[in-house]
Amino acid sequence: MRPALRFWSDLTLVLVTLVWGVTFSLTKQGVAAVPPLTFLALRFTLAFPFLLLALCLRTPPKRLLLTLEGGVAAGFVYFLGFAFQTAGLRYTTASKAAFLTGLSVLLVPVLLWLLTGKRPSTGTIWGVALSLLGLALLTYQPHQPGSGSAPWAGFLSPSLGDLLVLLCALAFAGHIILVGRYAPLLEPVAFTTVQVAMVSAAATASSFLWEKGWPHLSQLPTWVWFHLAFLALLATVGTTLAQVWAQRHTTPSRTAIIFTLEPVFAALFAFLLLGEVPRFTAALGGLLIISGVLISELLPEVNGGSPAPAGPDARTWASPTESWRETSASSRSEGEQRALEAGPPPQSRPRP
Repeated sequence: MRPALRFWSDLTLVLVTLVWGVTFSLTKQGVAAVPPLTFLALRFTLAFPFLLLALCLRTPPKRLLLTLEGGVAAGFVYFLGFAFQTAGLRYTTASKAAFLTGLSVLLVPVLLWLLTGKRPSTGTIWGVALSLLGLALLTYQPHQPGSGSAPWAGFLSPSLGDLLVLLCALAFAGHIILVGRYAPLLEPVAFTTVQVAMVSAAATASSFLWEKGWPHLSQLPTWVWFHLAFLALLATVGTTLAQVWAQRHTTPSRTAIIFTLEPVFAALFAFLLLGEVPRFTAALGGLLIISGVLISELLPEVNGGSPAPAGPDARTWASPTESWRETSASSRSEGEQRALEAGPPPQSRPRP
């Protein structure tokens, strides 16, 4: 692989991760003016026609029924993750939400262990242990003198927003597993387009069911439309197409390292845009979570195995928008067989 090509691929992924970091602050500002499900519906409804246009400019996808099956299943779980995250951002800080969302990477092998009995790798066990310590510090609520609670009780007192974002991380972990199952068999932009359509439909139906439908769009402040345009066009469509190109030209390990920058960027923009200054315990907890994710992704097995590959995200995260591994046409049949025999590969996480 040419060094120059790898450099531009890595730089592209850094920019993708930076965009993901901004989304937490923009979403938190947006849900202060628009109900969460409505905001989510508007974002993905705006993104869908542009992804559909990008899809029409590519080779028509094969396996249409499988694309619809996988896209609807993964898209619904993706919707649940975004719904919990968007609602949670009303009640917690943007920086905490970013670090908590990152736990989805570590929850993948735990879910696979519960579902299939496959024991997590040594690196994952160490990563989960370190991240649990980070989680306790991140969600710590300072002790209030005279409250009658024990000083250590603050470590067991996550806010409502923290709990909602933890449910988001769990949903994103399930999404990563589904993406790992279907993505090697499908064209990534087609797979992503169906998922975005599913999120749009589910969020729209939910907003009419629980939030009395969309407001008059002309009444929305101009800044809300700027936020929605950024989230739909750049953070959803732009990062999807950029990842399709960039992850073909760099290694899984480099991708995993780059994606750990997302909560760092999120904390930076939360400070710049929202004035959030995390407590020392929260900053230390976030650092431990990032360290746990890196250990889980990169630490070889004790028996000498190689590091687990990082899937594309959300953050290849993200979703196939943020999470896939594309198989080239020349090796498609071999990749399909590997996917069917081995099950979902370890993946990086999705993006807001």
